[in-house]
Amino acid sequence: MPAIITTLLISGRDADELALFLKQEYAEDALRRSLADATQHWLIAEAPSPVGFAKYSYQQRMADDGKIGTLLHKLYLMPGKTGHC
Repeated sequence: MPAIITTLLISGRDADELALFLKQEYAEDALRRSLADATQHWLIAEAPSPVGFAKYSYQQRMADDGKIGTLLHKLYLMPGKTGHC
């Protein structure tokens, strides 16, 4: 969670906007709904312990032109875990 907060603060979000975002996206009931939704998929990266996660969904409208594709909703890595191959 600290990496998410830092990223949002760097992007210029104010404290109220950040609090609302965290409540909407990461409150326990919001996470339960998302995990139970068969149209949303989650991945957890481990090396050997969890270092990041991603959330995506298939068959999402990408633009007004009607194109359909995979939508990456979230992609987070712990600080210090990026740039490794």
